[in-house]
Amino acid sequence: MKPTKNAITRHLNDNLGHYINPFNVETTLSENGVFNMDATWPEPLPDPDYVLEISIPDTTVEYFGKLSGIKTVEQLLFVSPHMLIELYQMGLAYVMCMVQKKLFFYELYFRKKPNGKFYSYDIKTNKTRLVKRPLQTAEDFYEYTREYISKL
Repeated sequence: MKPTKNAITRHLNDNLGHYINPFNVETTLSENGVFNMDATWPEPLPDPDYVLEISIPDTTVEYFGKLSGIKTVEQLLFVSPHMLIELYQMGLAYVMCMVQKKLFFYELYFRKKPNGKFYSYDIKTNKTRLVKRPLQTAEDFYEYTREYISKL
């Protein structure tokens, strides 16, 4: 295997492909080079029956650096959930909302596209839908997901 020149990749490889920074942002790098970054929503959630996460999924360290401007391990230390929300607003990250429905959980994924429109993705049905209202707060994501699963 050819040694990499990227400091973030070296750092993650030296830490078994896993790193959690002081803001509880989790960064992982798989053996085949797939880079992920995840954090829970930064503000307290008003209802304990749901979870919100902000993620940058299935990319490479190099592509992430190109999109975000983060290229050093020191910069990785300061990535916060708020920064991931900003990347979501730019269309570079997604938000996952998981709501408890009776005896199971239901997940929807949300992404903002370059055209400025918001979309939800239902992993169980493999369907993408246009979200006709902006989703900004934890309550917005929760209400949308709750309404969506109430129609199932």
